[in-house]
Amino acid sequence: KTCVLEVLTRTIKVSQDSRSYPIYVDPKSWNIGYDVNGKIGTANVYRYLLAILVESLSKDSIIAEEKVIRDVHIRPTTDRHGFYNGIKDCDDSSIADTFADAVRFYAEKLGKTIALLIDEYEFLMTKGFGESTGFQTLRKLSSEDNSSFRPFSFLVAGAVTWEHLCSTIGSKELNTIGSHIHFIRPLKYEDFSAFWESECEKIDDEDIKPKMREKKDSVFSLSGGVPFHANDLASSMLSNDGEMPYTYY
Repeated sequence: KTCVLEVLTRTIKVSQDSRSYPIYVDPKSWNIGYDVNGKIGTANVYRYLLAILVESLSKDSIIAEEKVIRDVHIRPTTDRHGFYNGIKDCDDSSIADTFADAVRFYAEKLGKTIALLIDEYEFLMTKGFGESTGFQTLRKLSSEDNSSFRPFSFLVAGAVTWEHLCSTIGSKELNTIGSHIHFIRPLKYEDFSAFWESECEKIDDEDIKPKMREKKDSVFSLSGGVPFHANDLASSMLSNDGEMPYTYY
């Protein structure tokens, strides 16, 4: 799923016909600390989402000058953590609305829908938001529409179905989401072969490269055609002179 989201992000962004501006989001990798309840906290989630938005727009030269939204000064920067730390003193009660206003402003500037592609979404719901209503801003923002385009949308990916998460959390905030669900299947042999060859081409060691190519069928069988497991196997093989560690047999 991570590979799918990253490919979607790159593909949509470079498409001339795209009406969306995608941003990949992986809450599990944020590393911004937890409160006493083991949560990132709703305010900090929206602070960091705003930081991710500013970073992406700055990299694409969309933010060229300072813009003040509520009490936050937005300047071009690719220092995500620096921006996040710089707005930690902003009012907790208004930061979600600041994020929403920033999305609306830059979506209008782009003339495109700003779309968050959220990986490990169940982590965001269970470890990110401090309360069940924390998702409300994203949900309401995604339902807005103007005459020409929708300013915001999101796509979530995870190992848990939306319905199961709803029943676990018991939040009405989630009930109206999740009408389109796509399951990511293992790669077919032909597609896996193309994937494996592409990965092998990246190997600099010319002695190990042919060994890795020869193990394609074994890796396909052991990984079940799942790229994540195949990459895990490949990592172990690269540290073992291109040979399959005995623990995988």
